[in-house]
Amino acid sequence: MKVALDTVGAEHPDTLTSMANLASTLWNQGDLDGAKALEEKALEVQKRVLGEEHPNTLSSMNNLALTLWNQGDLDGAKALQEKVLEVRKRVLGEEHPGTLISMNNLASTLWSQGDLDGAKALQEKVLEVRKRVLGEEHPDTLTSMANLASTLKAQGDLDGARALEEKVLEVKKRVLGGEHPATLSSMNNLASTLQAQGDLDGAKALQEKALEVKKTGSGRAPPGHNAQPVEPPNNRRTAKGHHRSKRPARRARLAPHRRPGAALRQPKKNPNQPRLRQKVSPSPSSCPPHPPDNSRISNGPTKA
Repeated sequence: MKVALDTVGAEHPDTLTSMANLASTLWNQGDLDGAKALEEKALEVQKRVLGEEHPNTLSSMNNLALTLWNQGDLDGAKALQEKVLEVRKRVLGEEHPGTLISMNNLASTLWSQGDLDGAKALQEKVLEVRKRVLGEEHPDTLTSMANLASTLKAQGDLDGARALEEKVLEVKKRVLGGEHPATLSSMNNLASTLQAQGDLDGAKALQEKALEVKKTGSGRAPPGHNAQPVEPPNNRRTAKGHHRSKRPARRARLAPHRRPGAALRQPKKNPNQPRLRQKVSPSPSSCPPHPPDNSRISNGPTKA
């Protein structure tokens, strides 16, 4: 970054890209304060030089929102995510993949704030569009189903959650096989719901199956398959956001030089929280919906 500063100046696009890349590295090292300082500087310059609605500016807003989210500043994260979503809706349209990722990211923040109704409304919109545009069996659609199921479960709608989880599991068994890690995660999610409904025999059967596969070591993703459903990439390196995992994945961040619209890496969050970017299902009782979206973005999440 020092070379870029000395060669082209503090406000040159290459310098801003270097700032974003360094911020991403600091973020991954756990230095959130250092990442935040760089992201705030890059965002201030981009707003002034490129304008508030430029794709790179939106990517930087998204990245900073993810950092704030991880620092516990949910109000700050929400304000930035609402701005990004408002612009993307207006400029890209409500059904653009980048807009859907932003909806998912905001839903994750609302979920963390306890606004389950707000999260549910956004997740239902994302799911409706993905079903229509991508089809019911697309990985992104399944991720959205799992996220909404997590919210319904948190609201006490166990029947609604179970219906979605059964659908996700049925598709994954058929498409990925009964021993794929993503299938096992969905088994655990459904087992958690059955347990909450008092169907202990049903929960036990699923848990025993998952345990048997894990013991034999066959529950590994075959070459070319990712264990977690992936949110579409946005502008930067994109991390794939998905459902939950015992240890939730972090949301993706956007890279500075690319277009926005990627899934956000899942930040460290409450195990029962839905995924927003973005985003694998966790163990029983911990079924968050990612988003945000699932790696950091260098302008252009993965943050998105």
